Amino acid sequence: AYQNLSLYDEPKTLTYFHIRKNGGTSVAKAMTNATSGILSGFKVVRYDRMKQRKMGKESFRTKEKRIMQKVWNLQQKQKPNGVVFSFVRDPVDRFLSSVGQVLHMGARNAFSVCKKMENATDLLQCMIQTVDSGPNWDYKDPHFMPQAIELYRCTGGFDIEVTLFHMSKLPLFLKALGFPGLRERSATGSEYTRLHYNISREDLSLEMKEKVCSLYNMDVKMLSRLNMSSSCVD
Repeated sequence: AYQNLSLYDEPKTLTYFHIRKNGGTSVAKAMTNATSGILSGFKVVRYDRMKQRKMGKESFRTKEKRIMQKVWNLQQKQKPNGVVFSFVRDPVDRFLSSVGQVLHMGARNAFSVCKKMENATDLLQCMIQTVDSGPNWDYKDPHFMPQAIELYRCTGGFDIEVTLFHMSKLPLFLKALGFPGLRERSATGSEYTRLHYNISREDLSLEMKEKVCSLYNMDVKMLSRLNMSSSCVD
């Protein structure tokens, strides 16, 4: 959340919901840097789900609800004073990015067998089967959680108005804040590292792509209702 200290007619708060694998790190850095430029007068107040590990799930949820209660109150009083926004992404592209992220971090138990695959197609097939093996998104890895669920959780249960932008607009957003842009990850290193960084849509068979779209059907529908492009057919 970004709280304005001096402006009156402009939004007093800008709250950004960080959905995993949707450029969140770049957005946070850009907005933080912009407090000495276009967002001068704002101070940064960051609240991260990672803190849940230290404070406990229930304490975290209580804290989160308090924050969202304040945002909801601002929106009820005056819309410009409770601006909330986030970015959403094509479900297939986000899934591929999540695969690279999880394996690069070190595959957790649920995905350990997939690390042994020697080509991208077999690797993706293994990841799809693992993600599809049960209903608990958090257990597998939160990076694979549907965007719609992440958005819902971010609201803390409040009916908050959120402005959503397609991730294709992210470079324009970063440029407007004077940020250099998205960081390109290197594909050098071991064959294992290159395999994970070079994953693309071409490594998905039609059947595999349809399965990914089915797994993220709620995101497909959300993008469709927002009139945003998607490689999936709703």
